[in-house]
Amino acid sequence: MYICQFKKTTKFIFLLLAFTIIGCATKKIVLPTKEVNPSWFDAGEKFSYKNYEGRTIGHLFFDFAPQIDVKKRLVDVFITTPRDSAFQYDIDLVSGRLYKERNYCKTEDIWKNYSSSINRPNFSWAYIPRLLGSNGRPQRVAVFGDLKYLVDGKFPNEETIQVQVIGGVILKSCLSGLCDLRNQWDSEVILIAKSMLDEDLTKAYGLNSLKKYVDWDYFKAFLENSMGHNDIGRTSKGAYRLESPILPTRALKYVINSGHLFTNKELATLRNSCQSVYDKALRVFKSKEGIAKRFQNYHKNYWNKFLICRKYVRHFNIKNQMKEHWLIEYLSAFEYATDSGYYYNCRSRSWVRNIRDSKGEFVVDSAKEIRGCNDREVMGAFPSAISLLASLANANAPHYRYIEYDSGADTFNQKIYNWVWFNGKKLSCDNSKVKQVFPVDVKFKLGFK
Repeated sequence: MYICQFKKTTKFIFLLLAFTIIGCATKKIVLPTKEVNPSWFDAGEKFSYKNYEGRTIGHLFFDFAPQIDVKKRLVDVFITTPRDSAFQYDIDLVSGRLYKERNYCKTEDIWKNYSSSINRPNFSWAYIPRLLGSNGRPQRVAVFGDLKYLVDGKFPNEETIQVQVIGGVILKSCLSGLCDLRNQWDSEVILIAKSMLDEDLTKAYGLNSLKKYVDWDYFKAFLENSMGHNDIGRTSKGAYRLESPILPTRALKYVINSGHLFTNKELATLRNSCQSVYDKALRVFKSKEGIAKRFQNYHKNYWNKFLICRKYVRHFNIKNQMKEHWLIEYLSAFEYATDSGYYYNCRSRSWVRNIRDSKGEFVVDSAKEIRGCNDREVMGAFPSAISLLASLANANAPHYRYIEYDSGADTFNQKIYNWVWFNGKKLSCDNSKVKQVFPVDVKFKLGFK
């Protein structure tokens, strides 16, 4: 793990944190930031990803090797949503780019514990590079402090900032709205950190002392409401609730030990091995004749590898290999339909809801179901998976959506070209329309060069 104890450089670091340059009329704050050194997308033509100027694009999650000092509770993070933002942004791990996830708007506390309205965050959302939480998603950090102490210039920047962890909290979530028992709620540990330079937070050593300087009740209400509610008939129920504060060192150790911190060697192996996985996936679609057998063999021998690759590694470049690109996306849609709690029924050529047993396992083995499919039935599985995902989006259920170009005045105009997951929850104050799940002009066609 990239855990650095900073023995000889400790004095230098704290001098750097406190150092300012005094000018004639202004005082410039020197932040402990690190700029990205693009390497993830600079490893051969197949993995190349460049901007319009021909420069390699940086990957916010993989291109930074974070410094983590457990003893002093110092970590490197990159900001994804700044304090007081009108929108929430998230990162797509395949492209390494930020995309707009939702609008923030003025709402009320679904739990009736906070009497005032809730609108924008009083903190900044951030991730620790390369560190996955126990839920398989990038490790989230809620950072308190003035934005001028967290971002060097205009947001967003391809940089990390060093912050200090002062605690952790457990965020519970129930996206079905039917979680009556405690063990039916999913759990996520969120680290709470502060800017090292914000003088207003100098004496905030832990969560109890932090509450003297920030509106903690608002923070709690924001986390429990800003990501949406469950609509059950004509009523709304809470989808999130905050529980169990955790001491700083214990929280930091927990996310490191229970999560996964990628090493350089792991990333290189992952990237290189995935190309073979994608090449084999294309063979499934070489013709209609025999597609059932080829898909069944691929699903049996390579599916788990394919799922891992699709989480982190780009496949065929849409500019140079467009048809190959879309075929892989149709194959991905099959998995995202399965992951959404459905299985493909060959005889009806439709996706059917897969219920879970008392242990939380799916009753129907979706892998076994496809073994009896013929060519015609398998052909129908991929476009119907797209239709299923669209219907889930229209029902405000958790779903996947393919983003080509995340454009608009409230976005960063990033080229994503990947499926991203949405919790499907909205606030009553959010009047935005359900976005298109998949490009309507893309049709399922077999064969490739």
